[in-house]
Amino acid sequence: MSFDFKKVEFEHVECIICHSKNGLHRLLSTPDRINKLPGIFHLVKCEKCGLVFQNPRPMEKYIGLYYPESMGYFNPIEKESSIITKLIEKEVLINYYDYKNLGEKNIINKIIFYPAYIYLYKHRSLPKYRINGRILEIGCSNGIKLKKLKDIGWDTKGIEPSCKASEDARNNKGLDVETGSIFDFDFPEKSFDVIILDMVLEHLYNPHKALKKISKWLRPDGQLIFSIPYFNGVEYKFFKKYSYGLQLPNHITFFNKNSISRLLKKDFKKISYSFHHFDRDIIASSHYKYEETGSRLYKFIAQNKLFRWSAIKPFVLLLSFLGKTSRVTIFAIKK
Repeated sequence: MSFDFKKVEFEHVECIICHSKNGLHRLLSTPDRINKLPGIFHLVKCEKCGLVFQNPRPMEKYIGLYYPESMGYFNPIEKESSIITKLIEKEVLINYYDYKNLGEKNIINKIIFYPAYIYLYKHRSLPKYRINGRILEIGCSNGIKLKKLKDIGWDTKGIEPSCKASEDARNNKGLDVETGSIFDFDFPEKSFDVIILDMVLEHLYNPHKALKKISKWLRPDGQLIFSIPYFNGVEYKFFKKYSYGLQLPNHITFFNKNSISRLLKKDFKKISYSFHHFDRDIIASSHYKYEETGSRLYKFIAQNKLFRWSAIKPFVLLLSFLGKTSRVTIFAIKK
């Protein structure tokens, strides 16, 4: 029996950064463009600290309805790497991430593989190597990344809310993955050398509480690595309610550097940012706008492959160097 989405209850919330209830300016309203489920959802911006978040938002007991098992979150595409790709990755890991277990650093190789590091790996959630290191991935889906981390020397552990995806990770990849959210677990203090969250924090109703748990679980000098949508990126400024990265109502909070700094500064140091260069965000946003407006310009941007390769990809790469794209990976060290 299908659920009547008119029965979903919504709640008004305060800013999680400065706790302001007033001065919340509505930015945009948009439907669910990812799953095409019923409803119109709203983003507001806190005028005091700049945080952008969904308000009102579905009460937490209903949000699971907006995560069908068919979502791409739970079924990422697995691709077999070529021999050349594996060679490049190995040299990048050795020379830029200190993977002594894979080989010795070589200054010539470091120079040769620098372009690959900058273009293909710098923005990825890859940890520096730790001997006998233990790693936790929160929201690990079906374990694609976790399996690769295990193969290059990590003792791995995963948490995944999707029953189907976590079962796939356990049964088909032999990974130690448990089903549930971060709030369902309480690992001993200082259990992990690295904790990774790829596009997870924006989904959480209590990201500040999640970060407190993570801080407790990490060992001193442990690495926290997470990727998030970045609302100050050009995609959001240009496409607004048609932005692919909005993904309402699944995305609850959109952080900026100020909000990240305020969330992390108590327990973490050496906070750095690496911006992604995925042209898909602009292509998908153009497709959304073409679907709704019928504009030939956005149809051209969305569908012309020559224009995508000759103009959009270089443009997005430039934006990533300027820190203006709509996704970012944050690296921080536990104090």
